Amino acid sequence: MAEITKSQSIKSEYWTAAFIGILKFVIFSFYGINLWIATIYIDEQRINPNTGKVYTIGNIFTNIFSILNCTSMAFQLIPNIQAIVKAKIIGKQIFDVIDRQSPQKQLVKHQEQLPNFSTITFKNITFKYSSQQNDMLQNINLLIKGQTSTVIVGASGSGKSTIIQLLERFYSPNLGEILIDDVNINNISLRALRESIGYVQQEPILLQGTIRDNILFGNKDATEEEIQNSLRKANASFVFDLENGVDTYVGTSSLVNLSGGQKQRIAIARAL
Repeated sequence: MAEITKSQSIKSEYWTAAFIGILKFVIFSFYGINLWIATIYIDEQRINPNTGKVYTIGNIFTNIFSILNCTSMAFQLIPNIQAIVKAKIIGKQIFDVIDRQSPQKQLVKHQEQLPNFSTITFKNITFKYSSQQNDMLQNINLLIKGQTSTVIVGASGSGKSTIIQLLERFYSPNLGEILIDDVNINNISLRALRESIGYVQQEPILLQGTIRDNILFGNKDATEEEIQNSLRKANASFVFDLENGVDTYVGTSSLVNLSGGQKQRIAIARAL
């Protein structure tokens, strides 16, 4: 990916340099042609039809400054051209990522029906990030029973978040397997798996829009009653006390200042 980006950047600089070179060639050609024609007019003492007098040195400088004024506007296009070329390259990379088919999805030959999540089992899981030398998880065995709350406790960097990321198949374990009701998660549709898991980060992100919009992002078909129930279950009843309730606008440009805990509870309601 880095080599492709480098190649595309060099290519864009070539096009930008070519455009600037052609533009300067045209501008200086205008200067040269203007001086050449002006010397002929003065030498032959031709009459200026606008004034009825012969052309003078002053007329030459008037033409030069007129060309200079016009070409200065053309030079102002150069930064915009550079920005457009770079945006085109970046845009292509973005759409390549969007259109990329997940390699994990390609590995699934037979997608079984999504289980009921009565048990989640980690069997002899070993995992290492590609940027690290040591294993993040080593021979981990874990059984999570349905209808229970499980807390994973450990020091910072011990692999707590990694366990969740493996369950969501953001990464694949180097060794071992993860089972949901004795079904390997690699045999479950990636879309169905992730739609059945609510993941709330420690630092939640609220999307631009209303609180209602944020909650509906988790389930676009949710009814008003379901929205209110999810807020109550997430202990986010403070939303009902806001002036506009669930229609309160949140995001970076919001006029309502929500604490980190309040944002997290809204994110939990969205996950529910």
